[in-house]
Amino acid sequence: MPNTLELDAEELDEIMSPAEEQRMAELRPLSPSESTPDLSNGGRINGVNLYPVQDRERVSKGRANSIRAWMWNGTETVLPLGWNPEGTTHNSAMPYREKRHCLCCHQGGFKKKQGKPLFCPQCVKSNCRKCRAGTDTTEQILPTGKKIKGWIIPCFYLRQEDVPYPERFYGDIDCFLTSCVRRGALGFKTEAAMRFHARGMHRMEYLAHQESIASAKGDELDSLKKQMAELQSLLLNQRSGSTPEPVLPLRPDPPVVGAGAAPLYLSDHPAPLKAPLKRYTRSNK
Repeated sequence: MPNTLELDAEELDEIMSPAEEQRMAELRPLSPSESTPDLSNGGRINGVNLYPVQDRERVSKGRANSIRAWMWNGTETVLPLGWNPEGTTHNSAMPYREKRHCLCCHQGGFKKKQGKPLFCPQCVKSNCRKCRAGTDTTEQILPTGKKIKGWIIPCFYLRQEDVPYPERFYGDIDCFLTSCVRRGALGFKTEAAMRFHARGMHRMEYLAHQESIASAKGDELDSLKKQMAELQSLLLNQRSGSTPEPVLPLRPDPPVVGAGAAPLYLSDHPAPLKAPLKRYTRSNK
């Protein structure tokens, strides 16, 4: 039996050189949370260079792996393409383009089963009265002018002009950050959507913005409290019928030549003279 050398993790780290450690770091497994770039025309991922190949020969440009499409409500998306082993033809994303959407219950993603009529499984299961459990074939006119029978339409469209119910995804509410692209024609429809975007994309800036708004509101609140206190005191004085006399400033009388320092008085008006007290004696009785 050959001799084997057992090393623990610490000893292995001590033996490995810096170049080997860097090599091991490049060969680490790819984390599922990491986003990979588009590799249609090649690229580098996890330390490995990838090149587009056709018929075992390297080509400068790879084949398309998806096709652009729009959902029934105008949401833009991409549908993956399936290629044959030779890489010469694709399926035009037919497994996705065959999916249908029900306008009655808004259930989507179902397909027509072979040998059976096309119907919405949710409407059939709930015995819907509006579309008579998926058996209503009344002719309807879509906003695009196209006529359909029943309540079922395709889920995906290859042309944006064919979308029957395009939704308005942007509004008139701008992002609080002036450098953000979500302003003007790309604004938000509601304040809640703008705040959700700000907390996710501009977290630190939004916190500073909220602190500045709270500080301004606090100063305004203090000013309003002071005004309310002044108004309450004025109303109380008016109800009691007494008006507060203004307090005159202290100022000295004009000095007299040859006299000492002039005394200080609170007002210019002299104090009223008091009448002398009358004494009662026996002769006055």
